[in-house]
Amino acid sequence: MKALKEKIIKEGTILPGGILRVDSFLNHQIDVGLVSECGKAWYEMFKDAGITKILTIESAGIGIATLTAQYFGVPVLYAKKTRSAAIGSEYLSSKVVSYTHGQVYDVIVGKSYLTPEDKVLIVDDFLSGGSALKVLITLTEMAGAK
Repeated sequence: MKALKEKIIKEGTILPGGILRVDSFLNHQIDVGLVSECGKAWYEMFKDAGITKILTIESAGIGIATLTAQYFGVPVLYAKKTRSAAIGSEYLSSKVVSYTHGQVYDVIVGKSYLTPEDKVLIVDDFLSGGSALKVLITLTEMAGAK
């Protein structure tokens, strides 16, 4: 995590509105070595928690969630911001306001992919206003997962 802090200090910039721009290494262009190091650090922190699923929100969180999941040996589930026919009729949904886009999304996961048996680790690219984290917690609770 020290490497992440150093990278943010070195390459991160502050945009109007107080948004920390980290797209050169974390979510538009991904520094795979750095993100993998973060995933390994999270594994060390939570390896004894019985994690069965890594949960994120599309789309910027998918890369970091995937590299984290490789250490846990569990699947990544990403909440979609649009409902497609492929998701089926059994799904969990909650609304979220995107801090960076200023839009309201219905965030959706298939019911069969998030169950009461799951122990979830929520991973995302960055915490802006906390709304993505809140909606992922809501979906986890709706599923009866921990």
